[in-house]
Amino acid sequence: MSDAGPPVVVPPTSGCADGTREGLVDAGAFQRVAACQGAFNVAGLRWSQSRTCDGGGGNAGANVSGQGCSAIDLCAPGWHICKNKEDFSTAGGDCKSAVAGLPEVFYASGQPVAGGAMCTANAGDVDGTNDLFGCGNGNVKAPSGSCTPPWNATLGDGCSGTNGLGSPPWSCTAGSDERSNAVKGPGVGGVLCCKD
Repeated sequence: MSDAGPPVVVPPTSGCADGTREGLVDAGAFQRVAACQGAFNVAGLRWSQSRTCDGGGGNAGANVSGQGCSAIDLCAPGWHICKNKEDFSTAGGDCKSAVAGLPEVFYASGQPVAGGAMCTANAGDVDGTNDLFGCGNGNVKAPSGSCTPPWNATLGDGCSGTNGLGSPPWSCTAGSDERSNAVKGPGVGGVLCCKD
């Protein structure tokens, strides 16, 4: 009988909890950033949040519906929701590659925004919860102000986009606190994950 202990679980190199990445698909070229598709119904899109379904989220994971999952459950262990535009860019991400070849889609970051599309690097995770910013494709709403580059898409009040992108599969309580209230159902899009 061996006393070596339980087997060590090695985090998926894909960066996504389900082992598959849908954007930034070349794991060799994008070693520290991934776009991960999936659903989550525990509200909020914060990079400091805790896992609530043991990383079982993702479109090919054990919990495709996202029941009981937080947004972070779409990222593999050792990865986090990209905190802001600097975190995403430093990890080697770019929105064009994140959505290349995909239909209308939105991948969210944890970017703090106080309003007026003013993205700041030093805003805390609790501050700046107005709107969602990240990478999108198709008929997405383009951001402005200090959020570009790298972000090329935003979901505004109530997670609304354009031509139906947003709700569903994204849903937020109406108002200006989307990052605290965001949930996402199954379907295209998800979150941007950066390596710790």
